[in-house]
Amino acid sequence: MNLSSISAENRTYYKGFDVLKFGLAILIVAAHTRLFEEFPIFHYYFGIFCSCAIPTFFAVSSFLFMKRLSLANNKADAKRVLLKTVKRLLCIFGIWYLIMLPMSYARFWETATLKESIYALLFSCSFNGYWFFKALIINTIILYFSRKDKALACLSIFSLLVYLFWAYNYHYIKWSISPYYSFYYHVFPFCLGALYAKKQWMLKFSVPVLITLFIACVILASIKELNPVGRILYPVILLPLFSRLRFEYIATETCRKFRQWSILFYVMQFVLIWMYDIAVSNYLTDYDALRFFDFSIVRFGLVTMLLFIFSRIFLYFEETKNISYLKYIH
Repeated sequence: MNLSSISAENRTYYKGFDVLKFGLAILIVAAHTRLFEEFPIFHYYFGIFCSCAIPTFFAVSSFLFMKRLSLANNKADAKRVLLKTVKRLLCIFGIWYLIMLPMSYARFWETATLKESIYALLFSCSFNGYWFFKALIINTIILYFSRKDKALACLSIFSLLVYLFWAYNYHYIKWSISPYYSFYYHVFPFCLGALYAKKQWMLKFSVPVLITLFIACVILASIKELNPVGRILYPVILLPLFSRLRFEYIATETCRKFRQWSILFYVMQFVLIWMYDIAVSNYLTDYDALRFFDFSIVRFGLVTMLLFIFSRIFLYFEETKNISYLKYIH
């Protein structure tokens, strides 16, 4: 078997994907903390590189979901897989929605129009990254009903056309909230993960070749006219690349922690960045000696360190019997 994996109880653990998700979470934090913004040209190309994170996150999620569905012996088992997956995502979404409601009000609801509020509640939730979980839930359900070969092929073609339409025409259409924060913009990356679960392309390609192809995608995405094409090709390369990378020097338990950290990093970053920006703008910049806190590298480093500390604390308390329910936050 070419995939780097660990089998147990008829299930396959894809070690590389947990490492990949943690790396993608770090890239998302880097993008949101505006890392290297003091160097505009480098910041632009680094942003192009970071743009691989979201589509690849969707692709990995759909790949793992399809693999779980493939173990189902009948329709009832498949339905249980769907309900368990959606229930878990709804728990994460609901808990963090309530935790960060005060910040959501301060950043969005206080100034949003009625139209924007209704659209955000029903389709987007562009504030604080909630849109990601909403899109993940909706696209998981869509994929479940389109998992057969012909239906998946039709969904892939249609969703690719929808993606390209919005990617190239959004700036010409008056829309209050970017389609990027809506589920339909990310159906195609979700389809890519499902297709990879069935086809598993490029497994005969060597790691250096796959890395070269990924660099080619970054270059392609850096060309303004071809940016949407380059971005959507990221998961096409990263899925087989991290299927082949073995990471034998990283313990399996550590990789599982990476998966947990990736979710905690994603959801907690918004409140930490918000609090950091408030502290810097309202208090620290009044003192010349503390102005270095406004540098993007310092911002990224401190936010990432705090994310790591809080994630370790959450996971430590989760292991105790009395508050094991903390597992529902990731």
